[in-house]
Amino acid sequence: MIKKKLTKLIGCKFEDFNIFKNSGQITYKESRLIPSLKTGDEGALTSIFLSSLKLIREYRNSIFKEVKLSKVGKFYYFTEVTFTEIDKNSRIDGLIIVVSKGEIKDAIVFEMKNRNNSVDKEQVERYINLCKKIGVSKMATISNEFVSDSSLSPVNAKAPKNFNLFHFSWTYLMTKGQLLLFKNEANIKDEDQVEIMKEVLYYFDSKESGISGYQIMKKGWKETIDNISNRIPLKISDNFIEEAVESWHEEEKDMALLLSRKLGVLVKSTVRSKY
Repeated sequence: MIKKKLTKLIGCKFEDFNIFKNSGQITYKESRLIPSLKTGDEGALTSIFLSSLKLIREYRNSIFKEVKLSKVGKFYYFTEVTFTEIDKNSRIDGLIIVVSKGEIKDAIVFEMKNRNNSVDKEQVERYINLCKKIGVSKMATISNEFVSDSSLSPVNAKAPKNFNLFHFSWTYLMTKGQLLLFKNEANIKDEDQVEIMKEVLYYFDSKESGISGYQIMKKGWKETIDNISNRIPLKISDNFIEEAVESWHEEEKDMALLLSRKLGVLVKSTVRSKY
């Protein structure tokens, strides 16, 4: 019998997807709300986040809208995904696929970081290349780093024009969940889902999760302030000035999210088209 070979994810029949799993061409774990992983591990955080999307309709719709993921079909949520015969050295933190009429119609890849771990440009570009090979056009990075809009990235990674690269800070995702608990027209309707959202946010807010708000400016901020204090002329070409500007944008976004939690509506900071 001729062995089927995975070439593309989008357009692949879901029954073939399962065949590829059984043959070892795809390896993954299903996301769990209570994963059997060490508390604070990035894998645990990934699993809990993806499970919250799976279980809470309003939260899922809110995030899917931002990443332009189809809301028509059945959704499957996986962690620690490897396409062994395409790139066995790249293990994707998270993957959501959308299945309609027995076929994978849409998908998005997630790369997660927590604690002081920053999004890595080379890693992102490697995953973008993998996405191109399997026909996926969406990827989202999540870390404690802030951007003024989810369509921007904390790294200047090379991506094709038809590829969508998104970024969320964990604080932003927490705020989106907290806003759904306010009594307004957008809140979570199902009482059980309300309790699940509360439990997820409780974990996200704990020190053990590795999630933190904006805590420290980049090195360039101090250097810029020191130069201004000492009346040393600044040049637009100075690398530390870019870091100082980025630090201010990140602090501004953090303040906007803090205000959001107090007011019960999403406060938006000014969108920066370039970092």
